Amino acid sequence: MIKTISISDENKKFAEELKEANLLGFNGLDNKDIFLFMVALGINEPTAEANYKGVSGGWFRTETLENDDESNHLYYLLTMGVANEEEIEKYVDLETNYIKAQYYADAGFKMLKQIYNEERGNIEAIERRLLSILEIRKQ
Repeated sequence: MIKTISISDENKKFAEELKEANLLGFNGLDNKDIFLFMVALGINEPTAEANYKGVSGGWFRTETLENDDESNHLYYLLTMGVANEEEIEKYVDLETNYIKAQYYADAGFKMLKQIYNEERGNIEAIERRLLSILEIRKQ
């Protein structure tokens, strides 16, 4: 069983930059919450799994996701676009969810880095773009 959620050292460094810049209130969030945000951001990236290189070293322990609310958040994120019950049943296994979530979080980090660079660190512009992306996905 997976005991820790891992992200690359590059993504860990970027997460710290986001906390320092207080993007969307990140300075008040723990790593688990930033991870869930990145999953939501990267969930629709069609190449997330293919582009994921894998990493070693943990960012936070999976036990922090295993209370009812946090497990439900991850389950909800991963099944948002799933249309039928047979597909949804694939997401009952926590280990599968953790693996897929790492793909999507990595894609979310890449997407946010691109936006961050395009907007040259302009926090207000970055936040507007992010909220627009997430609002479209919510519909």
